[in-house]
Amino acid sequence: MSNTLKVTVIGKAIVGEDTVAFRLAGQDTALPACEAGAHIDVHLPSGLIRQYSLTRATEDNGRYEIGVLRDAGGRGGSVEICDTVRVGDTVEISPPRNNFGLHPSHGKSVLLAGGIGVTPLLSMARTLEARGAGYELRICARTPERAAFRCEIQDEAIAANIIYHYDEVDDPNPLDIAAFVGGLRSNDHLYACGPTGFLDAVQEAASRLPAGHFHQERFKANLAPLSAEDAGEFEVQLKGDGPVYPVAKECSILETLREQGVSVPQSCLEGVCGTCIVQVLDSGEIIHRDTSLYPDEQEQNSAIALCVSRGAPGSRIVLDL
Repeated sequence: MSNTLKVTVIGKAIVGEDTVAFRLAGQDTALPACEAGAHIDVHLPSGLIRQYSLTRATEDNGRYEIGVLRDAGGRGGSVEICDTVRVGDTVEISPPRNNFGLHPSHGKSVLLAGGIGVTPLLSMARTLEARGAGYELRICARTPERAAFRCEIQDEAIAANIIYHYDEVDDPNPLDIAAFVGGLRSNDHLYACGPTGFLDAVQEAASRLPAGHFHQERFKANLAPLSAEDAGEFEVQLKGDGPVYPVAKECSILETLREQGVSVPQSCLEGVCGTCIVQVLDSGEIIHRDTSLYPDEQEQNSAIALCVSRGAPGSRIVLDL
């Protein structure tokens, strides 16, 4: 974990039903700057590594804030951090990474949050507010009590641009995702973050938007099973006429490289976080299965997520490793 940063937990607070916010400060120096939409890896005492979005761009004395939904039915990381990490504890984190940044826009930035997906969008809203740019933030939650950070942000300037929608209480303003997205202008940019079902609906509605105007960040990969046609063996080669390794149909590139002693950073293993993305120097067809690269990046075949994406059977991919 040589590339990690040691931070001190300087604040812990309940910011919604089953949602806990943690404030983090660097121990030796201010934490690295980051832009809206960034996330960090948090290395938990058990050895688990989980990704959490930052709720602010760097503007608060180099400190970070994350919001964690305690999910008892999840993979264990959220329960561990919410139940065991205390104020004063030392935690190791990665430097911030950003696969979900703001894009230049001649229209409005429309931010659409589902549940705890509000965290990176709060960062975006605060940045857009500071710039004086046009934006609106729609927050979808089951109930007001489950709307993370609702009380904490009610006195901020961004509150004037927020509209809430609730699923499990009488709501005079229910959100029709298809109609709402269908009403956006061609020069607007849409940003969405939330659970899989929510994002699937938004993505379908956003298919009418111009290319490059819909941006999303998913909590989990939405991987379809590989077809028999795509699941064949291919090869990867390291740069500079480096060694060539066959990748078996049941293995990922990441697994193959690690078996050969090639060290590659990894984290989520689901194609979501972007940790294992490397540049591609030459390739045939790439079967992109991640959600961390933008569609135009995937079309260019200039980078690949080693944990889930593959080469077409019989092809060779030259990696910048």
